[in-house]
Amino acid sequence: MMRSAPALLAALALLSAGACKRTPRDNPREVAPSAVRVDYERANLRRDQVGHDQWASEASFVLVDAENLHASDLLVTLGGALLDAQGAALGTLRPASLRIPAGGVRTFALVDAQQQVRPGAVRAEVRVLGAQVPGYQPSVVVTDGAVHRDGERVVVGARIHNRAERPVRVLVLGGFHDAEGRPVERPFSELYLPGNSDHAVQFVGPEGSVSGYVFLGDAVF
Repeated sequence: MMRSAPALLAALALLSAGACKRTPRDNPREVAPSAVRVDYERANLRRDQVGHDQWASEASFVLVDAENLHASDLLVTLGGALLDAQGAALGTLRPASLRIPAGGVRTFALVDAQQQVRPGAVRAEVRVLGAQVPGYQPSVVVTDGAVHRDGERVVVGARIHNRAERPVRVLVLGGFHDAEGRPVERPFSELYLPGNSDHAVQFVGPEGSVSGYVFLGDAVF
């Protein structure tokens, strides 16, 4: 099942409700927010449907990239606000977290916290709310990533591998960018994987996309 970036909110809530507890050795270590570089200049403010089924509504959101400048993986949390032309806040952005590998970049979708459209919003103020070195290695990884052109867009594919003995439910995401490097779309798929298994995934980018990649969101065992 493939859905657009804003619909991810409902799926994240369901996954978080069933998240397993971590042991003391899994406790993360905080690092300075300066270890994360947010690409403010190319942030893409949009409005689209958020959620699905009875929770569906139209809302404002921003797609923005964050780069991990640290030598280790980081669990990064971004948040912020939607601003009008005078710089006044019209609404807050619901915080979102992603694991970013050392030297890597991940595309965030930050949605209005009230799931509302903010017609007067012209830009977003995005802040690094937290950056932590995780105390555990990821059990689910992306392998065999590939990108190819399909007319005026790109298509990305990969295999998602569960290295654990236990089954896992994981959010698989695609990030697409235009010729200027601006994030333009972030579809996702909810995937169930038995222990020690893998599964192929594919995302089709929008017209005008020139690059793309596959990455992972929350995983629940």
